Amino acid sequence: MVSSTLQRARSMVSSTLQRARSMVSSTLQRARSMVSSTLQRARSMVSSTLQRARSMVSSTLQRARSMVSSTLHRARSMVSSTLQRARSMVSSTLQRARSMVSSTLQRARSMVSSTLQRARSMVSSTLQRVDPW
Repeated sequence: MVSSTLQRARSMVSSTLQRARSMVSSTLQRARSMVSSTLQRARSMVSSTLQRARSMVSSTLQRARSMVSSTLHRARSMVSSTLQRARSMVSSTLQRARSMVSSTLQRARSMVSSTLQRARSMVSSTLQRVDPW
């Protein structure tokens, strides 16, 4: 009877640990995917904006030398603004990813702790029934 209860308790703990590991692994994978996707979008945004800025500068130089200063200023402003938006996007996504991972780790710890507590209680109860002394 004690052996059976210990076996069930071990099985419960093992199953919960496996589920917790799977949850953490899945969340880490989703977080990595989110960060990777956002970094890719940010790179694409910056690359596209730089390309447009270069095109604007080149076209303006062709049309008139006097407009170069104004256009360069606008191009710098565009690039600066886009870089700022890209940084903000990446920072926000990293924060969300950290929060997701932290929350999942907390839930996993809670699950494991609760299952270990239930397993101890089962074993203790069974031992009490078998040998109350």
